[in-house]
Amino acid sequence: MTTKQAQDEVHELMTEHVTNTDRMNTFLHMLSETNEHMKPHHKKELIKVYSQAGEIFEEALLAFLPKILGYLEKRLKEPEMHLALAETFGSLVNHLLSKVDVLE
Repeated sequence: MTTKQAQDEVHELMTEHVTNTDRMNTFLHMLSETNEHMKPHHKKELIKVYSQAGEIFEEALLAFLPKILGYLEKRLKEPEMHLALAETFGSLVNHLLSKVDVLE
């Protein structure tokens, strides 16, 4: 399986099966699980899935933002994850906050 095929399958999973809060919590928990046996590439791809989730769910993902940020914060301790984290933070800001009304 290629990375593109995996991304397509995860996209399909999110659009068709992550349909309520319980499923979203389970999905986010699954993304946060890593271990010492995972290669950096796999960890980076898991981080990038949060960007995909931001594209799909947009502002509906705001309720889960503290949980997402908590997980991503833990990955900051790993220097090889910094580029993937930066891209993901940027994507999340773009997709989640771009449509939120600013309070004056």
